[in-house]
Amino acid sequence: INIIESGGNYGWPNVVGYSRNKDYIDPIKVYTPTITPTQSFFYKNDLYIASYNEGTVHKLVLSDDGAKVVSDTIVYQGKPFGLSGAFVSPDGEFFVATSSKIVKVKLKALKKSKWKGLW
Repeated sequence: INIIESGGNYGWPNVVGYSRNKDYIDPIKVYTPTITPTQSFFYKNDLYIASYNEGTVHKLVLSDDGAKVVSDTIVYQGKPFGLSGAFVSPDGEFFVATSSKIVKVKLKALKKSKWKGLW
């Protein structure tokens, strides 16, 4: 997850993930294995990211300046390889999208992914 700056050099294709090289701008979060983000949005100052590979929605709490991830919690667990997006309505209701439907969901903190192969 990168904070994009005009003219910023993120290292691609020489660097994937953290470089710790002053010539490049490091991301604020890296996932290994890759989670394949499909959609993201901010809600109440937190960043939510839908992950296709995991079939999850991550809630990232950012530092006050937005430069660091303070916590990363999975708040929705669906089926792997099927979540094409997530969004929140103006009245605060959360939805997830698959290739065939959009469903209203209640988000809750999960201890870990149900997809055993991921961790």
